[in-house]
Amino acid sequence: MRKSATLIERIILESLAKKDRDLKELGEDTGLAESFLKVILQQMLHKGWLLYSRGSYSLLIEEELGWVDSINDKKALALEIKELMTSMVEMYFKENQGLLKVQKLNLSEEEEKTLNIHLKNLDQFFQSVRSEKSKKPKLDSTKKQRVVVWGSGLYSDVLGANLQAI
Repeated sequence: MRKSATLIERIILESLAKKDRDLKELGEDTGLAESFLKVILQQMLHKGWLLYSRGSYSLLIEEELGWVDSINDKKALALEIKELMTSMVEMYFKENQGLLKVQKLNLSEEEEKTLNIHLKNLDQFFQSVRSEKSKKPKLDSTKKQRVVVWGSGLYSDVLGANLQAI
């Protein structure tokens, strides 16, 4: 059995982490069809991740179950990122949606320093947004979250990681 969560399971978990919801509310918050949600929710109930009571779903978080740790370990998070990246590439090339930019270029030492400053500024921006949102919690729609990917690496390192994955 897969010990990590699929992207679909994760959006449901993120939605229920905000508050308990019925099927209709989950559909509205995640953007998933209720008929599809029913199937996924049954699987998640079977895995012991959720409780269903009085028409409402909630997270079943008990330390001894350990499922939260297993779906958030390094390997599971790597799988999530791979799924996100694959989906973003598919959206971009099949549906011409979203913004996806990849650049391969040689940088001088000075240009690399500038790039690292921009990446650090971007990271600080995201931390600031998260911090502000945590001070004034609001039940924002889970489906309307932005997925942003950034970073850089040497082409040879990326190639090496790719060869290890084969």
